[in-house]
Amino acid sequence: MVSEFYQAGTQRFTYEVDRAINRDQFEVNILCLLPLSHNPAWEDHYFTKHAELGTQIFFLEDIARPFVPSIGQRIQRKLLGKPFPHEQQSLHQFLDSYDVISFWGEYNYPVLSRKMTPQQKAKSLIHIMNSRHQTNTLYKDFDKNEVPHFVSGFKDDEVAYELAEFKNYRHSFLALSLHIDDSGIQWSYRHTDKPRIGVFTRITSHKPLDPFIYAFHELLNEVPHAELHIFGTGDPQKEGVTKYIRHLELGDRVKFRGHQEDIKKTAINEKLSLVWFHGYYGVPGGFAGFDICSIGVPQLFWNFGNTTDGSIEGFPMYSNINAFAKRTLEIINDGEEAQKLSHIQYQYICEVRNVRKCITAIESLYLTFKS
Repeated sequence: MVSEFYQAGTQRFTYEVDRAINRDQFEVNILCLLPLSHNPAWEDHYFTKHAELGTQIFFLEDIARPFVPSIGQRIQRKLLGKPFPHEQQSLHQFLDSYDVISFWGEYNYPVLSRKMTPQQKAKSLIHIMNSRHQTNTLYKDFDKNEVPHFVSGFKDDEVAYELAEFKNYRHSFLALSLHIDDSGIQWSYRHTDKPRIGVFTRITSHKPLDPFIYAFHELLNEVPHAELHIFGTGDPQKEGVTKYIRHLELGDRVKFRGHQEDIKKTAINEKLSLVWFHGYYGVPGGFAGFDICSIGVPQLFWNFGNTTDGSIEGFPMYSNINAFAKRTLEIINDGEEAQKLSHIQYQYICEVRNVRKCITAIESLYLTFKS
């Protein structure tokens, strides 16, 4: 179950799982809640990619739409005494035909849960793709009397905070992971008086940028010709980002570059010295960070969580502007430090976040539902 096929984190993870899952053991179909081209500003990037895997795709508007036969079909049914050849099945019939229902994105579950039977809810998995640290109303539309089964990359103590609103729930672990190709580290350090720092994110109030902008302001005291390039869709004026740039008089030192089709190519072609990224619970907060690691561009993280207990070695998390800016200066000025960080992060991705190694966790979970 997905909401759409845009080029975003949840959609990316759904695709990574779809192409890694054992097709000899599982048949995968997708129900999409929104129609294609729902938002003209976003391309349905992953629709074709799923279809190329052989995944059958359905749309809620077709499943739930009442069937209205033509006059010819009515006559044919009366004469032949057979059901209409294209008669629509109900949503309940559709959901009943599956052993397990995976909601990719916790926000999708409330959309359908009120229309589902208890039996359908019992075989549902809800994949958490955001965090309470982004918005404290993340679970406001959930029925707290239910016992939902969540799946996430959060560890036990993180889950306790994340799902504190629920009296009872089940939780299974699935690491956020991706396909790792064999190209290896593509980035190499180069010293420059005009370092470019990149941020890859959607520009939205759920992914605050003000710590990065304040840290960049501090960095300019030591590297006056540095540039901050923010890549991602969204309106910086509407989301209140430009006010920080204006207040700090950063002018054109901060550049909004818009959506990028391939962030790995962008990071290499733009000759980025370093990437800043969001972190939650002491780990990278999304696919963009892991993609960047997979090509070796070193990253530093601003921690939006309330803990770093689960911090990973080689993934520096900061909650102090001065310390963040200071470490940035060290990385862009010291090739040995930059390459060391690049190597550690790349090795971690290959060993821990490789979807080929992680897929067995969700496959085993799916098998527990097999009828």
